[in-house]
Amino acid sequence: MMMLDSVVFLAANTARSQAYAQAMAHSGTKVNTTIYFDKAANPNHGKTAGGISSESGQTDVFMPDLDIPLLDTCKKISTTVHQITADNINDNAIQSYLANNISKFDLAIFSGFGGQIVRSGILYLGIPLLHIHSGWLPDYRGSTTTYYSLLNKESMCGVSAIILAPDIDQGPIVARHLYPLPPPGANTDYLYDSAIRADLLMRTLTLWQNDKTFPEQIQQEPEKGDTYYVIHPLLKHIALMSIGHD
Repeated sequence: MMMLDSVVFLAANTARSQAYAQAMAHSGTKVNTTIYFDKAANPNHGKTAGGISSESGQTDVFMPDLDIPLLDTCKKISTTVHQITADNINDNAIQSYLANNISKFDLAIFSGFGGQIVRSGILYLGIPLLHIHSGWLPDYRGSTTTYYSLLNKESMCGVSAIILAPDIDQGPIVARHLYPLPPPGANTDYLYDSAIRADLLMRTLTLWQNDKTFPEQIQQEPEKGDTYYVIHPLLKHIALMSIGHD
């Protein structure tokens, strides 16, 4: 059990946030505050269609139940849940709440809507933003990197924990881990990707909890590694076929 009294969870209503919150609840972890934000009239964002359940026996990673509303789980893991109607992490209401409560937080867990970049207004508040990136950094920066790693015939899925910096996926690396390839039939986008990110999140918070710092930080060199962009559907299909998906 971890009591993270100086941590804020920035949780957009997505499958990834559901996985993070449920992984925390599963381990008995509690954070000081959750800022739960969602688009107006969008209560079901992030639900998945099919996949493997936590009881499937196909993986050792904890699998979330994406039918459980995120807000319900946030209330279990947080002393305070602050709800904001916003479709972007950079919304003024989110930034203002953080700025007005900055003395409470030594770390923020970031889980925004996909494809959004955290801008300087929040980055420069001084609260370290922990981001779990699906890809082995610095080799795989950018988007949908799991599929590119499959196309490159990697035998494992890399996940990296970084502290966000202005340049995309180039902040200091504080943890990395390799996971098995998605099992055949797994919903890779919503379920498996979210689950392995959540697993590394819990490993990373365990490293941080005692001294409120990370024992090791790897400073990235911008010229090393590659940046990938949203994969074309045909290439995605070829990547999935390589691991036995129809």
